[in-house]
Amino acid sequence: MAGNEQINTLSPAKSSVRATGQSIHNSILFTGDLMKKGLHAFLILVTLTVAVPAYAGPNKELIELQSQVQQLLKMQQSIDEKMGVLQDRINGLTQQLNESLKNMTASADKLDKVLQQQVAASDTCVDQVTGQTQPIHDALTELRAQLAAMSKQLNDMNAPRQSVSGQTGDAQIQNSQR
Repeated sequence: MAGNEQINTLSPAKSSVRATGQSIHNSILFTGDLMKKGLHAFLILVTLTVAVPAYAGPNKELIELQSQVQQLLKMQQSIDEKMGVLQDRINGLTQQLNESLKNMTASADKLDKVLQQQVAASDTCVDQVTGQTQPIHDALTELRAQLAAMSKQLNDMNAPRQSVSGQTGDAQIQNSQR
């Protein structure tokens, strides 16, 4: 209302200019609305004009394209199903492989422990045998020394006999030659 009071308080010339300005403004808005509505109507009309002949009857190309799309969708579904089955098989095989690897690792660890125990036992046996053979080796060395000494004594004892036998044998040879 305050705006209306100002219009009333204005001079009649100013108030008519103001009224004329508002009516022009309102007509512009109305015309803009009509233009927008007209543009929308025009676009709808163009769309229908173009779309109606395209959908007026079944087009052979459209039907063929639709059947190809359906075939592709069926193939995609088949591939997806097969991929699902394949993925399940891969998961199952992977799980079996992991279990087999765990079992093989456990077996290898057991075998390693057994081998380490056997190596330790054989090292102990070798040490024992070495400890037992050393005195035998020492005893054999001592026996060889004693045999060598006895052999020398026998040779020494046999040496005078051989010289006596050799002289007796020489005498007999000389007697037989005469």
